[in-house]
Amino acid sequence: MIETELTRAIRERLETIVENLRLKSDKKDQPDRPPTVVNGYLAPKRSNQQSDFPYLIVRPGQGTTGSDGFTRVTVKLLVGCFSEEFDGFEYGLQVLSLIRKGLMESPTLEKRYRMELPFDWELFDDQPYPEWVLEATTQWTIATPLEIPDEGVTGL
Repeated sequence: MIETELTRAIRERLETIVENLRLKSDKKDQPDRPPTVVNGYLAPKRSNQQSDFPYLIVRPGQGTTGSDGFTRVTVKLLVGCFSEEFDGFEYGLQVLSLIRKGLMESPTLEKRYRMELPFDWELFDDQPYPEWVLEATTQWTIATPLEIPDEGVTGL
């Protein structure tokens, strides 16, 4: 439950961060719009649906709960943009810049999820032109309830 609530909080923050950004769709009849913030994975393709582009996927990657009382979760952010120009990757970098600025200015979400540095990102060498994709990797720390021993248990 911690991880799903974390990704929900991240999606809500990202929607606010990119709400004023306008990027092109891969369907010429659709107006420029902010990236659609998506939970986990894009929906299967359907011919008459709204375009997937631009998008911002929030996907939990891995996590661990330590004996120190904290859960650490890696969350990947995948940015997808559409551009028939060969510098179309710059649209993804623009989205990335807004995300990094927004999260670093206020790295704690809902007073319980804390983004830790580093904030890593990668622009993939092989791009599915005219679609451009990059991935950011974020690290989050969450206080986790500690074990409460049964009454009378003093240790092993």
